[in-house]
Amino acid sequence: MLSNEGLGKEFWAEAISTGCYLVNRSPNTSIEYKTPEEVWSGKPVDYSNLRVFGCPAYVHVNEGKLEARAKKGVFVGYPMNVKGYKVWCPASSKFLISRDVTFDESAMLISKDVVLKPTIMENEKIDKKVEFEVPVQQSEEEEAIPHEDAHPEEQEVEEQPYLLARQRERREIRKPVRYADFAYCFAAAEEVEYSEPSSYKEAISSKNATDWVSAMNEELQSLERNHTWTLVKPPSGKKIVGCKWVFKKKVDGSRPESLRYKARLVAKGYSQVQGVDFNEVFSPVVKHTSIRVLLSLVAIKDLELEQLDVKTAFLHGDLEKQIYMKQPEGFEVVGKENHVCLLKKSLYGLKQSPRQWYKKFDSFMVSINFSRSNYDSCVYFKKLSSGEFIYLLLYVDDMLIAASNMEEIVRLKEQLGSAFEMKDLGAAKRILGMEISRDRPNRKLFLSQKEFAGKVIRRFGMEKAKIVSTPLATHFKLSAAMSPKSEHEKKYMENVPYSSIVGSLIYLMVCTRPDIAQVVSVVSRYLACPGKGH
Repeated sequence: MLSNEGLGKEFWAEAISTGCYLVNRSPNTSIEYKTPEEVWSGKPVDYSNLRVFGCPAYVHVNEGKLEARAKKGVFVGYPMNVKGYKVWCPASSKFLISRDVTFDESAMLISKDVVLKPTIMENEKIDKKVEFEVPVQQSEEEEAIPHEDAHPEEQEVEEQPYLLARQRERREIRKPVRYADFAYCFAAAEEVEYSEPSSYKEAISSKNATDWVSAMNEELQSLERNHTWTLVKPPSGKKIVGCKWVFKKKVDGSRPESLRYKARLVAKGYSQVQGVDFNEVFSPVVKHTSIRVLLSLVAIKDLELEQLDVKTAFLHGDLEKQIYMKQPEGFEVVGKENHVCLLKKSLYGLKQSPRQWYKKFDSFMVSINFSRSNYDSCVYFKKLSSGEFIYLLLYVDDMLIAASNMEEIVRLKEQLGSAFEMKDLGAAKRILGMEISRDRPNRKLFLSQKEFAGKVIRRFGMEKAKIVSTPLATHFKLSAAMSPKSEHEKKYMENVPYSSIVGSLIYLMVCTRPDIAQVVSVVSRYLACPGKGH
């Protein structure tokens, strides 16, 4: 308080007294968020009299018609056992105590070149006097001769001995050496981690062309088994939706040899027109809170936990509108190259596909006597004859099933397999990028995103960054003032994937890392215009 307001140590007692005054009127967790003052006196605290310590104050006086109506001073606290304010008046070197005071809390009075010391306390019986001190100014000759053993930093301080930190110019923040090639590191990481082809032509000309063609054939066979479309001549006046191949490499983090090549035919749903090609598109997914609740039940009650995956889940949805789509690139039917696909089932990429799949799955679960939770539309449960429950959680095409009886889980798997093409993944090991491990003897369950976190670190070139235990140290003060101002700074920040980084951190925070919630909320405020400091 003293340093911020430019007051000397002679006002130490006033600062301590004011600090105690404020602490006694601040809520405390040990007394159920009440204030010590309220607990002591039994009366609620009045905050209307609080003022900024060290701000200019004008004490109103009446010393005659020709005299000043107020005396200018510095507010230094609240007197004990007296209603009013304590003001230090530099002109008379006295303390004044008065209720009739006007404050200017937007400015500070004390000059940086003068340290004031109190002498006489008015209205209080104090006879001790202290002289008013002004620092001795150094001559120009003395300033020009530096001390031989002095450091450059100390000489700089001596040139401005009473310049406060808040009054100095902000130092230049230089980019750390490890960030010198940040944009290059990011581009290189992207190339290594995400080397999947972006188009059909790129896939068939890559060194893994055989694997990608095999993946495309597998996708088309699945589409044919589901009778997804029929070939028809292009209708007049109807919009034809395009399609494209999307390629992805999938690998189990614990088993690098489990690399799989996956191809997905996706409709270009962005060209659909609302009201013509679709009406409603909303489809719920299970909340992360529901997943954590179920995993807690699994750990506490030692339930069995199994996982299923629906193959081509969206293909099971029934379309309510007529949609025409171009034939898949590279797989046009010979002799019918000009024909188009009349879709009978929903396809990945269509606006309504998620909703149609959910409606189909929901109606099936209701038909086998499962109840839908009133709090989460993707949580299903059923009470068994033994009084126990079996639970199913759905996140698009991923399912978690939990029950105390493994036979009931097997029976449910058979029912689901009869209606949809399913892949039994056995005991749940991974869901939504979260690794699941169990210590069943001690009834404990652990969630981790170690693989995802490592991928994020590698993707953004942070492998050699220092590790800290505190996500956001107290000396980091982020503000909008750090946003780019010059064209050079703006051009630099264009190469920094700030939004992608924050998005990755948000997913970590939501799933398994609540300890970084506060710092993620801070850096998220500057997504619109981030700067180097951010």
